[in-house]
Amino acid sequence: MRFRLAARDQLDAALTRLSEEHLVVVKLSELGDLGVDDVAATLMAAKRLPPDLKVRVALPEGVPITPEAADMEAALHRRAAARSSVAWREAMAVRSTGLAQLPLGLIIAIVSWVAAYVLGYLATQVDGGGAGLLAVTAMFVITVAWVVSWVTVEAAALDWRPSAREAAAFDLMARASLEVTNDALPA
Repeated sequence: MRFRLAARDQLDAALTRLSEEHLVVVKLSELGDLGVDDVAATLMAAKRLPPDLKVRVALPEGVPITPEAADMEAALHRRAAARSSVAWREAMAVRSTGLAQLPLGLIIAIVSWVAAYVLGYLATQVDGGGAGLLAVTAMFVITVAWVVSWVTVEAAALDWRPSAREAAAFDLMARASLEVTNDALPA
């Protein structure tokens, strides 16, 4: 029997609901916490964000719905817009840092590639123990070239994308409609 992780099943159900109904359901014990992080985590796990979103907050039966849903929706929009702004700024900070480091990183990588080629050539021309030392040094230098070039390109091209995805999720939440209910919902 294959092990099933409950969190995985819950996320799969939430993503299916998001894809089909453009709806995220958050179960809370009280309205004090809007569940913004839970909604954002679900949205970030989706392959594609829907064009519109409805957030349904499910409270236990008998829990009063105060403040009013309209006030809660406005609070959700403000909080999500602020989090979107912060996430976007973080993404752009990572990207600009990567772009600033890219020229120096590529120069180091090119110099290392040239040094590795020269050391490799010299290793083929030298007899004795020096050849092995030159070959090992060439391998080390080519590793440095690969790592430096990869890290700088990754920082400039890829590392900022998770924060940008988070910003997009919060931006969608800032436009979402909010529904608060005491109805019993399926698991």
